[in-house]
Amino acid sequence: MKQKVLKVDLVKIKKLRKEHNLSLEEMAKHLGYESPNGYYYLEIGRGKFPAETLARVSEILKVPITELFLKMKLPKWQKIKVHKEVFQMLSVQVDKQTIEQQFHEELRKHLNEIQYRTVFWDMKMLCQQTCMSEPFIKEQFFFDPRFPKFRVGRKWLFPAKETEDFLIKWLKEQPHY
Repeated sequence: MKQKVLKVDLVKIKKLRKEHNLSLEEMAKHLGYESPNGYYYLEIGRGKFPAETLARVSEILKVPITELFLKMKLPKWQKIKVHKEVFQMLSVQVDKQTIEQQFHEELRKHLNEIQYRTVFWDMKMLCQQTCMSEPFIKEQFFFDPRFPKFRVGRKWLFPAKETEDFLIKWLKEQPHY
């Protein structure tokens, strides 16, 4: 998937700051910088605007954040050399641990969905899903009247979801050593 890169309009930010009669010092103070240099470097394109700072700038200048990006679209083939002050890429910082946690949660959901796409298990699949041998299954719970099973011809079929629910209950009933 192709990702669209938005460019920060540094000229517009400077113009809006001046329209609001804000000095570099005042802007830096609003953004929590100790000196005006930190903000000045962002405004001239020497540093990249963090997403949070750009959001705060839009609040201070009372404009939607989308107004702080350049509107023109350039064809891929067209090469234009532009001064740093005009274009700057938006830098977004993300917490790697949070992203990984969200990824694992989504993966778990999808794996659960895939697991239940198989409506019925046969004996071989039951053995694989439970890590139990066929003789062990037959000896321990196969003949339990609560165990969901259907005989179709010469083959036994087990509804996947109900079988899993039964097995969890059955395991909880077993003596713990």
